[in-house]
Amino acid sequence: VQYLGLTSDQFFEFNKKKYNFIYIDGMHTKEQIQKDIINSWESLLKDGIIWMDDYLGDHGKLKKTFDKTLKSLRGEHKVIHKGYQIAIKKLV
Repeated sequence: VQYLGLTSDQFFEFNKKKYNFIYIDGMHTKEQIQKDIINSWESLLKDGIIWMDDYLGDHGKLKKTFDKTLKSLRGEHKVIHKGYQIAIKKLV
């Protein structure tokens, strides 16, 4: 584990790597949830997993933003876990 001291926006601005697993536990704003999911998706390998915290956070108020953003992703994915957190697998 390496601490970079960057925001997710700063990290993804310069990131060129692709990952098998990305865990998101970010800011709880509509804009940042969308950016974190989309940036993570673009950095995810086929068959990779994005695991997201706080899907049902803020008394369920965040769920709509998560669902809308996940629906907008280019490429196919499968929900592999749904509870307080949600996880998806990239199929293509």
